[in-house]
Amino acid sequence: MPELKKPDEKIDYGVDPDILNNTQYILKDIIQGDNSALENIKGLDLNTIKKALDFLTNNDSLDEKQKLGLLQDSWKINYRAKPPTPEEFLTAKYLGPTADTLYPWVKQTFIDFMNPTAEYRNLILYPHIGWGKSFLSTLITLYLDICVSLMHDPNKYFGLSKATSFSSMLISYSIKKSYEVLVSPFMNIMESSPFFERVTRRDSMQELVNEFKQGKPVTKLYYTSAAKDKSSIFEFDSGLSIKAASSPQALLGLTLVSITYSELAFFTDAGKSSDYILRIYNDGKARVRSRLETNQRNPKTGEKIVDYYGRSILDSSPNDLNNAIDDYIVNKAHDDPTNYIVEGSRWKWRPDDYKLDFESGNTFQVYLGGRGNPPKILEKDDPILESDTADKNKIITVPGSLKQVFKDDLKKALKDWAGIPTGTAGSLVYDYIPLERMFNNNLKNIYLNIEAPADESPRDLIWNQICPMFFKNRNGQYEFYYKPRIPRCLSVDQSYATDVTSISMSHVERLGDTGELIYVVDFCIPILPTKKSNINLEAIRIFIEDLKKKGHINLAHISFDQFQSETTIQNLQREKFEVEKLSVDKTMDPYLNMISLMNTGRIACGRNIFLKNNIKSLNVVRPKTEKGKSKIDHDNSREQVLTGDDRWDTSKIGWFGKDVSDSVCASIELCRLYFPLSEETWTGGPKKEDLTPSGEQKNAEEQTNKLLESLGLSL
Repeated sequence: MPELKKPDEKIDYGVDPDILNNTQYILKDIIQGDNSALENIKGLDLNTIKKALDFLTNNDSLDEKQKLGLLQDSWKINYRAKPPTPEEFLTAKYLGPTADTLYPWVKQTFIDFMNPTAEYRNLILYPHIGWGKSFLSTLITLYLDICVSLMHDPNKYFGLSKATSFSSMLISYSIKKSYEVLVSPFMNIMESSPFFERVTRRDSMQELVNEFKQGKPVTKLYYTSAAKDKSSIFEFDSGLSIKAASSPQALLGLTLVSITYSELAFFTDAGKSSDYILRIYNDGKARVRSRLETNQRNPKTGEKIVDYYGRSILDSSPNDLNNAIDDYIVNKAHDDPTNYIVEGSRWKWRPDDYKLDFESGNTFQVYLGGRGNPPKILEKDDPILESDTADKNKIITVPGSLKQVFKDDLKKALKDWAGIPTGTAGSLVYDYIPLERMFNNNLKNIYLNIEAPADESPRDLIWNQICPMFFKNRNGQYEFYYKPRIPRCLSVDQSYATDVTSISMSHVERLGDTGELIYVVDFCIPILPTKKSNINLEAIRIFIEDLKKKGHINLAHISFDQFQSETTIQNLQREKFEVEKLSVDKTMDPYLNMISLMNTGRIACGRNIFLKNNIKSLNVVRPKTEKGKSKIDHDNSREQVLTGDDRWDTSKIGWFGKDVSDSVCASIELCRLYFPLSEETWTGGPKKEDLTPSGEQKNAEEQTNKLLESLGLSL
């Protein structure tokens, strides 16, 4: 090879010309196979190496054939063996017999996502079950680990200190599940592949690596379960380790090349909130970005580009749009150009399996549901098919050979076979079964509502209606019927004229089997204006004082929303109550937390028809502008149903409103803020004898009913 042209000292290369000239010779020697030259490059920074390589491959002293040869062998600068291309990796050389069993769609997705010219860094796998999500996650993680492990010096390549250790993290909702879904496929592939060799001792593995430095070619990648870091499952000969975790705390202090999440949505089954789910997902991606971010910028977004090897993989079967991860995937993930998203039905990805169904017309249609209406299989004469106003995008065509599967369990079939989560983009609560389970027959509550007219005296107006149901007269002193000494949180959603006012009180107990908290709603009291009179706002303040003075309730914290409540707050604060403003409308978190608790069986409440139907009619309202925020609301175009059928299973009372659910949500939020622990064990509610009114209570109830009748009211 001819003498190389020296850099022109008059040109600013961003690097000293002498250093640039010296470095290009070092790179030439390395590319031509002189491993001893690797020692000379150790003190150089990555930017200098890149500039020297660019200068070398454009050097006028070399002909095109020589330049092409240098480019083809330039991998030798950073790698001790040539890393495989994505296509080369999917062969028997690296995967052994596994290579012959790859689904074509899995293979193509791997190649597309790992395309070096694409900007993808985050893979989201969200199709039907059986697609091969976990297997693809394993393949990608293994490929990244191979490439990084074949580097001379990963720390220099990524521009990090020599003290940095690299890891690939596998996360699921339990350590056991991480091993089952992610670690086991890892081990199966490596044990059957000729490219990997397991070593029992770490020092023996290092001896094998040293052979390369003496000129022996790299034909294998060694790994051991005797990792230096005891928290690692196993370690490659480069020092890169594989870890499994089930919490965001496990990410602290790590430098992650990749992070893989399996079934993250199912953290809710373990009682975790939407906050927790989003935190563990975003924390992991941020950890990769913070360590492997480059100085290059995306020309479209202006954001710094994450290195090619820095990846996140989300393997999550469609579950429930009320879940934060499902909501992110369906409604937000497509806006990020670095996301590669896989979704869709079994018949989309395996069309040959259902070709005869579609060719013969052996199909049926399914309505996906919406606004609280459950999904259903549509018959040919269903009104939805003929309706001009029905959203036809919520109707899908399904192969007829799957009809029995959909008949047996429609919601599960939609998730498992059609790749469609339950819920709708608008409805906050889609599955009503957890909602029904929230209502506990052992707990008392106001079933419908009470009235507190503004033209009546506020003194005892609410107390006289509430006392007979919730308080026992014990030795001349009133006492709450259930665990009266526990501190309570009370929240008021206050209105005046046409809307419903609601007062809710809650406390916290502990589940004996898991130690997790359960939020017990002591009561929720909807107060309606009458045809003749508005709501008596003074009566609300007096009732709160009565709860403490007459009912001896330990009211630890009280909140009001910010509508027409300032005067009441000031009066209560003068009486030494702990009162604050708390609106559950400012962010979605309070409601999302409440729904998560409800779905995991950690809210208990007596029956109230307003609360039930308020929750049913809640929607997630998307922002109309980029700067806007999503919020929880009801259909403001409809008036709340206040009267009518009061049967539990059929009543619409409370639909198109959220006053009662707001007050309950706020009282639970207060409990979450101020009572993170509880010594009280939940046993399912009060005993039967607590629910039976005493003679004094019965007499008080009769007198109260007579009083209300004389006022033209009823309980």
